[in-house]
Amino acid sequence: MIAQHFQILSLHNLDRRRDERYPGDGLLAEVEGVHYSVTDVSIGGLMVAGLALPANTQVTVRVFGAGMPAGGVSGDCLVCRSGDAGSALQFEIRTYPLLQAIIHHISRFVGHQPVVF
Repeated sequence: MIAQHFQILSLHNLDRRRDERYPGDGLLAEVEGVHYSVTDVSIGGLMVAGLALPANTQVTVRVFGAGMPAGGVSGDCLVCRSGDAGSALQFEIRTYPLLQAIIHHISRFVGHQPVVF
């Protein structure tokens, strides 16, 4: 029982993401002129399905979704990792328009409207 508890703790420590993830349903990410589906999103970054870029690559991403400006919102990202699920991108600078759009999207899943916007 104690060994099982420590095994669970060690599994949780493998996930070093700082921000909670939410479904990317309805979000699209444009990278280098190509549109991809967003698997999940947080205020720190997103997982882009079908994108295969090497780790430590810097890219500009434009995110589109319901409630966002018609031209989407853009931000510079760093590729943290890539694999079969796609590429995990970390926002390098969390600008106000980018955070506003992501928080608006996340609010659909948590059931609360953001109060700061």
